Amino acid sequence: MNKDMVSTFYVQDKVSDIDDGLIELLMQYSKEKSLQMYAIHSPLDKQDSNYLYNQAFLLLIPNHKFIFIDYGNNQEELDYYIEQICYDINTLNDQYGFVNQLGRLDSRWRKENTCSISNTVLLNGSSYNIEQVEIEFSKAVLNEYSEQRKINLLAGLTVGSINTSENIDFEVPTTYLDSIKQKITLYDGDQTRFLFSSTDKDKKRITIQGLAGTGKTELLLHKLRNYFNEGKRVVFTCYSQVLENSIRKRVPDFFDRMKVNTQIKWNQNLWVMRGWGSRLNPNSGVYTYICNEFGLNFYNYSENNDFDDVCSRALIEIENKFDSFDNIPKLFDYILIDESQDFSENFFKLCEAVTSESIIMAGDIFQTIVGEVPEVISTDYVLNRCYRTDNRTLMFSHAVGLGLFEDVKINWFKDEEWELFGYRILNKENREETGLHRYTFTREPIHRIETNSVTNDNEFAEIINSSNDSLMDDIIEVIDRIRKNNSTVEARDIGIIFIQPNKFAYSFIDRLSVEINIKYNWKTIKGYETKDTEENSLFITNDYNIKGLEFPFIICVSTNRVTNNVKARNTLYMGMTRSFISSILILRNEESLANIWEKGLEQINSTNSLVVDEPDSDHVIGEKTIIQSLESDNRTLDKVCDEIFDSLNVPINKQSNLKQAVIALLGDDWTEEKVSNIIQMNWKMMTDD
Repeated sequence: MNKDMVSTFYVQDKVSDIDDGLIELLMQYSKEKSLQMYAIHSPLDKQDSNYLYNQAFLLLIPNHKFIFIDYGNNQEELDYYIEQICYDINTLNDQYGFVNQLGRLDSRWRKENTCSISNTVLLNGSSYNIEQVEIEFSKAVLNEYSEQRKINLLAGLTVGSINTSENIDFEVPTTYLDSIKQKITLYDGDQTRFLFSSTDKDKKRITIQGLAGTGKTELLLHKLRNYFNEGKRVVFTCYSQVLENSIRKRVPDFFDRMKVNTQIKWNQNLWVMRGWGSRLNPNSGVYTYICNEFGLNFYNYSENNDFDDVCSRALIEIENKFDSFDNIPKLFDYILIDESQDFSENFFKLCEAVTSESIIMAGDIFQTIVGEVPEVISTDYVLNRCYRTDNRTLMFSHAVGLGLFEDVKINWFKDEEWELFGYRILNKENREETGLHRYTFTREPIHRIETNSVTNDNEFAEIINSSNDSLMDDIIEVIDRIRKNNSTVEARDIGIIFIQPNKFAYSFIDRLSVEINIKYNWKTIKGYETKDTEENSLFITNDYNIKGLEFPFIICVSTNRVTNNVKARNTLYMGMTRSFISSILILRNEESLANIWEKGLEQINSTNSLVVDEPDSDHVIGEKTIIQSLESDNRTLDKVCDEIFDSLNVPINKQSNLKQAVIALLGDDWTEEKVSNIIQMNWKMMTDD
């Protein structure tokens, strides 16, 4: 078994050096039991520590004592090694502010919370015995909830999964929602390898492909912290201004949590900016910054200028200016690109040209597979274990996005590609009448939450077919049910996403906000106007502004007819995968489709599997059609508006009124030229005043 392909297991290089077969057995065991395990020689943030005893390693398993596996049969040296590790963990314990809650790892703690096992105890003759391993592991299990949480927090410190020390609660939660809010994060093997790999140092481009909810942005923030602490010049970039604003606010909070002591000097040692930017502000975008530094021609948004075009022109100008790419001065050390599927290859090349070390790209593998599956060989890290969304919700969201419940599929994949996306093929039954197969897929169970027997009274997903007249009542009824089933729910625990909203939807949102305020005394925040969140406020937004969002409960509302449009299906998938607990999909006037999807949802709910028929070539949208579809509506109305706002440097708090003017005047009958004319005319009137 290739250790790099086992998501549930992480092994440090120094442990591999002393292993004689036990690690292989433990990896297989962790995969079969879906049990996260870490075999390390030192805390991962303390890898430079020089331990004199190299014949032992620490095995970390959630809810277990710290298990030390000893190969050297030298008790005195082993005891000193354990003391050294605990000293280093104590340093992290102090650094991240956990010592008041967790205490110190002194001799008494070591006696109660560690155990050591000689490797010879696990042998049966010349090979390791899994039954004996299970017996020894069972002796290390911690049964008390508070003790489990303490050991898991310490394990997180040890492997670099730093949780917040604020509001740590060791009492058993009374509701499932509280379990979600109090969860302890432990990175899996793939995530940990990305953070601590020693093989990436010489790579110019490092790529992460992952599903929604696999922790890509959080991992980029960890990399950002590491490079920042090393004194590097680092850029964090993304496509949209809304996501940029969110990241800009998130970075200082993250640095506070990670106890970063070096002061952020914005636009000197750290930049958070979108890809394009505005001519008037050199620090508003990567492309803008490069044009300003090198004196390149800057191209604004226009119907004839997409971002790939302007990046291509910049590359040509740079090469001509400096004779070759090797002579280009380096403006940054690292560029981190979030939601990389939103960008094109020319932007990546432009980033590489001005970066001395590496660019790191994190994208959603599902959003890039609607046209063509990215080759595994070109992806450094594949993350397919979703820790935010219930596996059943993820299966349903994929099925909706790909049209798997319908006769005509959006796309279909090879067996190895399904496995790349985290699916396990339970059954592949031949259908003799068609010569095709009926597939039964499932996903590996993931322990997302320490529920400790707390029951979940919420459905993981639900479909409601509504009408023009009942839409308001249906949304309010869903909120009522969430409140009834979750006694501690707050307004900020619920997000409402309108998928590809039209003129009717924006008008409806205004009325819905008033209704929510009257009925619940809750404020509402419109995410297409601001990314800020407030106490006692329910978040309502459109699909263009959902990236980076997550809520215990998501209500997705589709006010348009659902077609086989690739973009629309993708946004349904993205919206439905924003939830920790429940995703409710409300369709408007789609009774037939709602019935089809409901049957698929019932199948997932009853069997924890996805049963779908392989399509023939006449019943799957061809790759050419998919690509044409993606090209034809590559810019939604929201995206066109935001690119124009970028070029005009329109403040985010002024954008909503301009967008509403576009919708009111054009509705669904818009072109990029018409949109540009309306925004420019109205913005000129606003600034002239």
